[in-house]
Amino acid sequence: MFVTQDARIRYRSAETTAWRAAGLRVFVVVTANLKAEETAAILQKARARMEEIAASEPPPFIFRVGKDGSVKRVNARLQGDQGDA
Repeated sequence: MFVTQDARIRYRSAETTAWRAAGLRVFVVVTANLKAEETAAILQKARARMEEIAASEPPPFIFRVGKDGSVKRVNARLQGDQGDA
């Protein structure tokens, strides 16, 4: 499982190619202007759902973790890609 705060990772083709080729399970935590304690609370709230997704969804994938602890799939398409990642 790869957890990042880099919300732009899906827009950089080289990075997207790399995490997809590595078969990573990516979770992007939306934490703009939050303190470390607040970010930790978000991750604690989302942890069970993140673990459930990591265990049940085939990689590679990218999900967004919202400030409310919600976890939602994100489409990450490369040029010429017809499916969701």
